[in-house]
Amino acid sequence: MKPALGDEADFKFCQTFWLGLTDAIAPWGELLDDDRTPSSVREHTVAAHGVTLHALGELGKYLGETAKLSGNHNSHEKLLKKLSGIDWHKTNPDWLHRVIDSNGGMLSKRHNVKLMLNYFKAKIGVPEKNFSKADKELETVHIGNLGVFEHG
Repeated sequence: MKPALGDEADFKFCQTFWLGLTDAIAPWGELLDDDRTPSSVREHTVAAHGVTLHALGELGKYLGETAKLSGNHNSHEKLLKKLSGIDWHKTNPDWLHRVIDSNGGMLSKRHNVKLMLNYFKAKIGVPEKNFSKADKELETVHIGNLGVFEHG
């Protein structure tokens, strides 16, 4: 998500969104604290790969639109904290076929971004009924089930 040109509210939202992610995503915090190197984060986690960053940007867009509709522009801060429980290591089975192939390589097609976005939305508590039929079909085709909606 990026702010609209000249829109102070969008700018503030984007700023708090991305800063909130730095608190919620452990490998990012470790990087900022000089506990890890950028190459180590990329080698061992999905947290610094384009597909993840793209999906997080899409999550920001979703949360920004939701905030505008509800009028609650701070609700995302609490929701982002729910991402802190994610295991970002590439060995996490949640990533298999979502953003990691069966050989351990990264997947980065458009549907992988969408699968990752589904995962993030489920993790922050978006109810299954708020996911489209296409979202659910994508999960079934690529992941093999709708389990992402069960354990959110």
